[in-house]
Amino acid sequence: MAKKGQKFKKYPSEIKYQVVKLFIEENLPKKTIASLLGIPPDRVRLWIKNYLLYGDAERKRGKPKKESFEEEMERLRAENAYLKLLMEKILEEGNSKKKIEVINELKERFSLELLCKISGISKSTYYRAMKRKDKDEKLKEEIKDIYFKYKGIYGYRRITMVLNRKGRKINHKKVYRLMKEMGLYARIRKKNHIRKLTLDAQYIADNKLKRNFKSKRPFEKFVSDITQIKTIDGKLYLIIIQDLYNNEIIEYSIGENNNLELVNNTIKRWLKSGKYRKGGILHTDRGFQYTHVLTAKILKEKGIIQSMSRKGVPQDNGPAESFFSHLKEEVVRINGEKTKEEYKKLIEEYIRFYNEERYQARLKNMAPVEYRNHVV
Repeated sequence: MAKKGQKFKKYPSEIKYQVVKLFIEENLPKKTIASLLGIPPDRVRLWIKNYLLYGDAERKRGKPKKESFEEEMERLRAENAYLKLLMEKILEEGNSKKKIEVINELKERFSLELLCKISGISKSTYYRAMKRKDKDEKLKEEIKDIYFKYKGIYGYRRITMVLNRKGRKINHKKVYRLMKEMGLYARIRKKNHIRKLTLDAQYIADNKLKRNFKSKRPFEKFVSDITQIKTIDGKLYLIIIQDLYNNEIIEYSIGENNNLELVNNTIKRWLKSGKYRKGGILHTDRGFQYTHVLTAKILKEKGIIQSMSRKGVPQDNGPAESFFSHLKEEVVRINGEKTKEEYKKLIEEYIRFYNEERYQARLKNMAPVEYRNHVV
């Protein structure tokens, strides 16, 4: 809440609509926009809110009350007292970084020797810090390039993986610190409240997987699930089959109807590809397609053992739910309203990216396909 007599910095219209453009078209987080443009986060939130609610980022809520002479003098005394105390605290704490920032601001007006003497640091310390800063600037540019290349999907851990793969031996803590300085934040997945329609089941299997999502060999343990994606001209349904050995999506289908045919055609293609072992486990939820006797028959003929989640416990199928959560955040939320055909292409490209380029710490900083080929 604004204080009595508080004055606000005025921003031109171009800045306000640049903020809106970065949020809507580039899908950047509000904190990142605020940091990149050097604008207080509350201003960024207000302009975006005004644009979304009223179609005008410049909507005003009234003018601040004009200060009286006494109020202005009181404010100036408070500002002076605050700055004096702040300077004393900085000097007490020996914060070299802050001191160097102040020196850089004032070195055009005063000699470097005098500023170093006042701040209590040596010139050699100053030059050493500036050399380190120049080195970090190059690294910051690399981090920004990776961040924007992947549209904010990669956080500091995956950006560290990319840098290390390029031969840069960088600690993840340093990447985290530099990203925080630049205001670059990875997209945070929203929690999905899963509600699924369960019809009368014809066949129920026990939970044989029991959340043991690790597999020692390829094509031994699998999970499968279906998700819905809303588009401008209707709904799409995506079914995946994921190998728990390397998290690779080894088969998938995109259809306009959530029916038995969608599931069974996908399972048949998977079995035809030969990417399974006799006695392997396929874990699913209790959706009507997976509990159908026809599905059970197809799997039994190939020696595949069915495993099913407990009723109302989606965590039992965690890897598939996690993949869909990433997909919704990194494809649907970024791209917004699209047609069915546009989303089909986007989903196909994302699955290719996930299998071939999305590095995972569990896979020794490799992508799923790369890990499988490396081990082989």
